[in-house]
Amino acid sequence: MQLSDISVFVNLVNIPGHSGILGNEMADRKAKKAACMISVGLMSGPSEISLNDARRISEDIAQKSWQQKWNEENTGRYTYNLIPKAGTKVIFPQERDIGVSYSRMLLHDTMLKEDSHRTGTSVSAVCECGTEPESTEHFLSRCPRHEEARISMTEYIKEIWNTSKSTKKQQWKLTEELLLAPTFDD
Repeated sequence: MQLSDISVFVNLVNIPGHSGILGNEMADRKAKKAACMISVGLMSGPSEISLNDARRISEDIAQKSWQQKWNEENTGRYTYNLIPKAGTKVIFPQERDIGVSYSRMLLHDTMLKEDSHRTGTSVSAVCECGTEPESTEHFLSRCPRHEEARISMTEYIKEIWNTSKSTKKQQWKLTEELLLAPTFDD
């Protein structure tokens, strides 16, 4: 059976040796062992690797590569500060309009005045309440114009927190990270 028959396509890429990538280190050891066995006549060709091992190694290489790129990238630092680990499963709202707003907050690309001022579509970054720039954190946590909604939201989150079955409950504190990057681990 050909790999292409089962929709598996292989791309060869150059990955620096001894770079701490588990899959790379495993492949290096297996390659050296196979080369040694072939050279002494104990083996007659390339060794086989199971599909599960190949998939696991590929996933490990991809995850580490993605994390390295995420760590070194210059853009998206706001989102990186909320979600520093590549591959983190974040809980998204199910309603589309709320999900779009949520994504825009995560990407630091809202219609709030701080983002609008940064992109040149607002004259000032200061919130209409006059206390500080209208950032996502200000909007969610401090703006007096949204106090009633914030109290309602906070009570609802506390109720969820208190009734959760998590074994690692910690002191409850409403933070920007909790609001914008709740994970399946929390």
